[in-house]
Amino acid sequence: MIGLFTENTYNSQMAREKQQQQAKNAFNDGAAKWQRKSAIKGVYSLIEHRNSIVLGELQKRPKRAKFLDIGCGTGQLVIEAGKNDYEAIGVDYAEEMIRHCNENRLIARTQAEFQFGSIFDLPLEKRSFEVVSALGFIEYLPQVQLEKFFLRVTDLISEKGLFLVGTRNRLFNITALNRFSEIEIELGNFENLTQQAIAFQDVSPTGNLEFLDQFGRIEPQPETHPETGGIRVDTRYQYSPGEICHRLKRAGYVVERIYPVHYHPFPPACKSDHLEEHARVAAYAQQRAPRDLRLVPWCSSMIISAYRKT
Repeated sequence: MIGLFTENTYNSQMAREKQQQQAKNAFNDGAAKWQRKSAIKGVYSLIEHRNSIVLGELQKRPKRAKFLDIGCGTGQLVIEAGKNDYEAIGVDYAEEMIRHCNENRLIARTQAEFQFGSIFDLPLEKRSFEVVSALGFIEYLPQVQLEKFFLRVTDLISEKGLFLVGTRNRLFNITALNRFSEIEIELGNFENLTQQAIAFQDVSPTGNLEFLDQFGRIEPQPETHPETGGIRVDTRYQYSPGEICHRLKRAGYVVERIYPVHYHPFPPACKSDHLEEHARVAAYAQQRAPRDLRLVPWCSSMIISAYRKT
């Protein structure tokens, strides 16, 4: 059996500091690797998929609209937004990531701006950003800071501004049939997550999301998670769509849609034996069914878009 996070664990300053330090070390040490990964142009790229969703939403806004990317990595999304005449700012708490960002900005000759530091501490102008994104960021936040983070974004986003949250999709644990699936069984989460996955099959491809209201409780989390993607951080939280939508609503947002990201035609156990086929089908799903809610349980990631209430 695995350990379960208790309320005391959630509130442990030592546990929070350990997670944050591990994450900072992982991204400082892995900045060069992330830079190389971001430059790869293959049949399917998770990074490009996520960035394309944000850029597509940003392009619905007038030129010169202000855009903020939280946890910007090596800055490709921010730089692309800057090239398209948006006032783009990226922030990251890994200094090596920001160093790569500034090098990439100079090469691209764009006016994109990058700031090093915590989103909770940086002196950013309130109510000024029309679009804010945070892709692959909240999994490294202590759970007690999740709603605090959403409220922080509420302070920064303009009236009717759009917030795009990209995160690992916990529903994928139901279809992955691996150690992540076993953990959900051991924690007693499997049935509730399965019911949520089933609910996605009973809605229209682009239907409303009211059906997720019944799945808002954050399920128990393990003390440590299996390593994925070579990122050595013991605790990388996973959330289901229902869990995130509920928290966004509590923080003053109207959830608009869920984008399924990185469709998996093969289970993880045999994906490496069919990498080319996997990439082609994942790319096909991205191109032909970019908003089909029925795909969500078979995608390892997701982006949820929400508007700030007026």
